[in-house]
Parts: sequence; C-alpha cells; structure tokens
Amino acid sequence: LLAWEDLQNIVCGDADCPVELMQSVTDLYGSMDERLQEWFWMMVTEFTPRERSQLLRFISGSSRLPRTGGTAQRLQVYYEGDIDQLPRAATCGWTLSLSDYSSYETMVRLVRVALENCVDIDADYDAENEHYYY
Repeated sequence: LLAWEDLQNIVCGDADCPVELMQSVTDLYGSMDERLQEWFWMMVTEFTPRERSQLLRFISGSSRLPRTGGTAQRLQVYYEGDIDQLPRAATCGWTLSLSDYSSYETMVRLVRVALENCVDIDADYDAENEHYYY
C-alpha cells in the first residue's frame, strides 16, 4: 500500500525538482559553449527547490516533472547570441532561450528576474488575486 505522499509523487512528480531528473530530460542546442553549459547547470544546482520549480514552470508551464522522467517532451535550452539579455521561454515547446552572458552572476541575476516577474503563463489571469483581465 502507498502513502498519499508516495502516490502524489508518482502521479504529479517530485515537488523538489531534482537536478539529476532535470538533466536527464534536457537537451542543450545552438552554439552554446562549454562555459555557458557549465554556468547553466551550476545555476540550476545552486537554485533552491522552489527556484528550480519556477524555472521548470517558466520553460514548460508545469512546476513538476514526472518522477521517473518518463516524458516524451524534453526541455530544450538554446543559446541565441545576444549579450546579457533576459531569457525567453516557449512553454508549448518546452524551450528556454539564453543569451551570451558576460558573467555567471549576470546570468543568474537575469534568470531570477525572469522567474520572479513571469508568474503566470496566462497573461489574462492574475492567479494571486483570482481575477481575469479582458
């Protein structure tokens, strides 16, 4: 017999969003050099579980991954060449576009700005205040 917490993790995924699970379902594309790849994974590793969930929600629209990683959809991280720009995401394709960053600190700061200010993928609905804007 399963406890409700175990069943929830199986059905909904792990709320902590483990780094290893994210790595297992992520592809890095473009001319993303080793420096940016290392910075990306260092940032994800240093993020709190809440920040990892925010990052996942920013990229995919969901704050959790299936516990086993058993998903046909994969997170895709692209490098776009601009310098020190906010990251962009396309939730329909689970895609994150990063620019070239002048430093690790700049990358982390700009990603956090995006995560903190993009709280809902539906711009017509304010979840915090439960209000639709039409």
